[in-house]
Amino acid sequence: MIHRALTFLLSASAFLLPLPATADWRPVGPFGGHVMVLAVDPATPSTVLAGTRIDGLFRSTDRGASWRAVVGESQSVRHIVFDPRRPRTVYASLDFNLWKSTNGGRSWAYAGDPLPRGDSNGILAIAIDQRKSILYVLSTFGLYKSSDGGARWVRARGEIRANDLAVDPVSGALYAAADQGLFRSRNGGGSWQRLSLAANSLRTVSIAPSDPSVLYAGASDGLYRSTDGGTRWRAIHGGLSSPTVIAVAVHPNRPGTLYVALQAYTAGATGGLFRSVDGGLHWQRLGAGLPAGDPSFVTVDPTAPSRVYAGLPKEGVFRSADAGGRWTWANQGLRTFDVTRVVLDPERPGTVYTGPTEAGVYKSTDAGRSWRLVNSRIRGGWSTVTVALDPRQTATVYAGMPRRLERSDDGGEHWRRVDRGLRDAFFNGLIAIDPNQPSTLYAGGSAGVFKSTDRGETWAPLNPLSTECLTESYDLEVSTAAPSLVFASALAGGTCPRPLLGLFKSVDGGAHWTEIADFMRQVIPDPVDPQVLYGLDYFSHLQKSTDGGATFVRLDVQFLTALAIDPDNPSRLYGGDNNIVVTSGDGGLTWEPFGSPIDSWVFDLAVDTEVPGRLWAGTSRGLFVFDP
Repeated sequence: MIHRALTFLLSASAFLLPLPATADWRPVGPFGGHVMVLAVDPATPSTVLAGTRIDGLFRSTDRGASWRAVVGESQSVRHIVFDPRRPRTVYASLDFNLWKSTNGGRSWAYAGDPLPRGDSNGILAIAIDQRKSILYVLSTFGLYKSSDGGARWVRARGEIRANDLAVDPVSGALYAAADQGLFRSRNGGGSWQRLSLAANSLRTVSIAPSDPSVLYAGASDGLYRSTDGGTRWRAIHGGLSSPTVIAVAVHPNRPGTLYVALQAYTAGATGGLFRSVDGGLHWQRLGAGLPAGDPSFVTVDPTAPSRVYAGLPKEGVFRSADAGGRWTWANQGLRTFDVTRVVLDPERPGTVYTGPTEAGVYKSTDAGRSWRLVNSRIRGGWSTVTVALDPRQTATVYAGMPRRLERSDDGGEHWRRVDRGLRDAFFNGLIAIDPNQPSTLYAGGSAGVFKSTDRGETWAPLNPLSTECLTESYDLEVSTAAPSLVFASALAGGTCPRPLLGLFKSVDGGAHWTEIADFMRQVIPDPVDPQVLYGLDYFSHLQKSTDGGATFVRLDVQFLTALAIDPDNPSRLYGGDNNIVVTSGDGGLTWEPFGSPIDSWVFDLAVDTEVPGRLWAGTSRGLFVFDP
């Protein structure tokens, strides 16, 4: 098992441009993820761009039917703006930088740095004055503008601290939504006038394209409308299920028709997507075909207003062809998930479980052709750390995440918590099942290792791994070759005299532990020989022991991010070497490439025992399968 910390370290250091799909490795999803922003190309509306929370920018040329990554893996994209006068030109914010495309988003280049040093929050908004082709970028330090497409920048003279920015397409007036209210500038940001809108924490401001005197402002306490350019305002959130407005999209030809994305930040509120056709006097909840939960963005096709797109925090993109009446899934190829767990059901061919980061547990029953989110309990940015199946009753599934362990006894249809005794032990989501006695489980956390003998119903702490200090379990493995043989790799707590601890071994089910080697990121016991043990050390070098862990020898393979053993042929190993899968047929002595490179970092590998030669790879851009 590779911990989420290693996953983050590797994915954050990667900036891989997408490669064409290979003939042997093919991506199978799960598709979707956290979509922050969407934009439709006004000149070629079949082209849609999607910005994701941590996986860069994706482009579709068929109205969302399929997607391809174009730039910015491991980067956040929060803003996408097409130039109204030069529609092939589009700008996007990637983390703290501005990028530019002059071919509708097909390729991208760095567009200069308008922000001063130390602006840690990056770009908050991008807007364009189409009359003079002035590009504006709003940051926490103020407003910056460029009249040459980003080659040179100047800071606007007027001081402004705001969250969103909009430009009147006729007059060029700027509107800035701020925590203190709504502000307007008629001289390109040289000075600002506070308008009369009394609202808290304004987050968004939108101008009706067909009538710039109509403005909508969304805040943490509701939605407001002005029909005179911002002089007077009226609250229009009566009938909405939450006061927290996260995004507003206005019909290109009808200023009174708008879509609003709400999030449930306040007690008793529920998020969702709503539509009004009378300027907010009446509202209709839109939900047919949409998954439950809070949307993160909504936008309207400017050339075909009945076509609407919505971005969601986990499920990606949904689209509607009838003004929001019904919605369909539109995520094929939107590969945003870090898949760190791949688990195959040995009793049900084609059944696969994955634990994408910050998404929960997904299940496929048709070898990855389709997926279903069966557990979405992830909260607060945590990740699924473990997905495990009972080897004798594979309909029993465990999902471990920090401070939470759940079990399903019907293949993921229903779940309940089984972490009594673990919550106060700073449980980190790490569990291992004893394959010889599957009712016995081991769990790890910052207080060492805990054990359950009744499928998680009750838990008890084991003897500590180390008597020097508290230790946090990083990997747990139970041998299939010998009863009660357990391995735990542990890191030291903050008060420990040693910065790292090591690899521990128990031969009596965790009652007693012996430190046998230095710390290992991943431990892989041989499924047949209890004396053979593999480990990926702190630097991800492969180590092998043939004496039960008493001594280890480093094998001649440079760097592995994952390792798997063929259970039917233990001398056959598979390893992830960054974005390449390698294999060894002699227990790790010699290695050779397995298939072509993948356009992602490999985090987990699983051998399919039902289909000879088939291998599964969890990567930084979803799940791949190698078909023989």
